[in-house]
Amino acid sequence: GRVYDRPVTDAVAWLWWVGLCTAVAGVTLLGWAVCPRTRRTTEAPAYLVSYFGDVVAHPKEALEDRLVRALRAPGASVVDQIYEVSRIAATKYALIRRALFLFGTAVVLCAAAFLVGLTG
Repeated sequence: GRVYDRPVTDAVAWLWWVGLCTAVAGVTLLGWAVCPRTRRTTEAPAYLVSYFGDVVAHPKEALEDRLVRALRAPGASVVDQIYEVSRIAATKYALIRRALFLFGTAVVLCAAAFLVGLTG
């Protein structure tokens, strides 16, 4: 008979489905990695204006006063943004590393399912 006429064994089915689920988990992690991060992880002083979220968090009428106060201590905005951007980058890189590990695992599992099915 032909290879594709063989019945699928439980081992082949398990390898295939676990591999497929692992690939889906990898795609999910990549989705989380590319998803924009727009919320702060820490509370900032009310006067701090470092990024667009700080601008729209308060009424427009208070923006000029907040900008003037933020400019009195410009280092606070720089430190705030270095921290937030670094945290975002570290999170995204960790998600990408995990996704790549899951993709590699999925390839091995699906290839094993194919080979076991081919030889079994």
